[in-house]
This record gives sequence, C-alpha cells and structure tokens, in this order.
Amino acid sequence: AVVVVALAATGGFLWWRHVQNQNDLDQAASLCKTSKTKADKAFSELQSALSEAKPAQQIPQGDVSDPTVLETLNSAVTKASSASEPVSCDVALGTETLNANASKNKQIARASTKAKTNVAKATKAVNDGKAEKVEFIKHELQTAVTGAQKIYDDSKGVVLDDSTRTTLQSAIDQANALLQQDDADLNEMQQSITDVKDAGDAVTVSMNEYTAQQKYLEQQRQQQQQQQQQDDQNDNGNDLNGSTNSQIGDSRGHETQ
Repeated sequence: AVVVVALAATGGFLWWRHVQNQNDLDQAASLCKTSKTKADKAFSELQSALSEAKPAQQIPQGDVSDPTVLETLNSAVTKASSASEPVSCDVALGTETLNANASKNKQIARASTKAKTNVAKATKAVNDGKAEKVEFIKHELQTAVTGAQKIYDDSKGVVLDDSTRTTLQSAIDQANALLQQDDADLNEMQQSITDVKDAGDAVTVSMNEYTAQQKYLEQQRQQQQQQQQQDDQNDNGNDLNGSTNSQIGDSRGHETQ
C-alpha cells in the first residue's frame, strides 16, 4: 500500500510537472510571438524607410542647401542596415529559448523603431534641403529674368547687333518655361541663369557699341559741319577780296583817264 501511494504521489507530481512545463512553454511561446509580431512590424517599417532613403542618398551635395544632411543620412542608413532581424518563436525551441527570444525581439523592435525614426528624419532633412536649394535657385533665375527683360526692353533700336536681342529673348523664354515647372531640374535652372546673364551681357555690349558708333558719327557730322562752315567763310572772304580788288582796279582806271 505504501508503494502504491508513493507511486501515485510520484505520478501526480510528474503530471503536475508536465502540466506546469506545458503552461510555461505556452506562456513563453505566447510572449515570444507577441514580441515577434511587434518586432516584425518595426523591422518591416525600417526596411521601408531604408528604401525611401535611397533616392535621397543619390542627391549630389551641391543640390541641397546644407551638405551635412547627406552625411547624417548616410550615417543613419549605415547603422540601420546592420539591424538584426526578429528571431524565431518556434515552440520546438523550448521554454528557455523562447523566453530569451522574446527579450531579443523586444530589443529588436526598439532598435528598429529608433533606426527607422533616424533614417526617416534624415531623409526628410535631405529632401527639404533639396527643396530649399531649388527655391533659392528659382528665385535667382527669376531675378535674372527680370533684369534681362529690362535690358531687352531698353535695348530696342539701340544695339549694333540685333541678333544679340534675339538670343536674349530665347534665353528668357527658356528660363520662363523652367520657372513654370514644379519639378524643374536644378542643373538646368543653374545653366539657364548663366545663359540669361551671358545673353544680357552681350546685349549690353552691343548697346555700348551702338552708343560709341553714334557718338563717333555725331563727331564726324559736327566736324563736317564745322569744315563746311569754315569753307563757306573762306569762300565769302575770297569773294569779298575779289570784289575789293575789282573796285580798286576800276578806280585806278578812272584816274588814268
């Protein structure tokens, strides 16, 4: 009887232990799966952030208002790219490993969320920096166009080479077309600024040449006028001298008679 009781007690303990172990396993598996779901979501969002960062990483330093934001983005991407993937919650791993993996997945979720935030923030800073640079260049282009239009208007009929005005008008038209675009290429706008300014300078040079030419022609006209006046005066003097000499000759003739 004592043996039977002992066996029964042992069996009961083993059964209790089995049930307890199963409960521990179930709880560990549940906790691990919960943490893995969060880790999977955070890790997936991180991968999306990394994908969205790639175009921003390709932007040249000269195309953003502050080049240091690109360095920050590249650093954030490098750190985020080494983030660990969520670990398994397979029940076959056992209670101890499942509990350990639950803790790891919590850490992965936190690390992925932090990395995603840093990458997204850095990506936004680069894109904002590009937008600021575009607006700055657009303002410069608009200023150049305004100045060039005034040169064009003021130069009508007062240039030595009218083709310079044609070139300037073409440059202005191309610049205005770029200004109408929401996604105008930065390099094209910068080149357009150069083209407008160069064309405006060429018209200004032609205006100065025209002014110099007109001044020279006016000087020539005045010199010719002065020469004509001088010639007229000389002719009048000669006529007067001739008339005087004739009168003297006539007077002498009368005296001889």
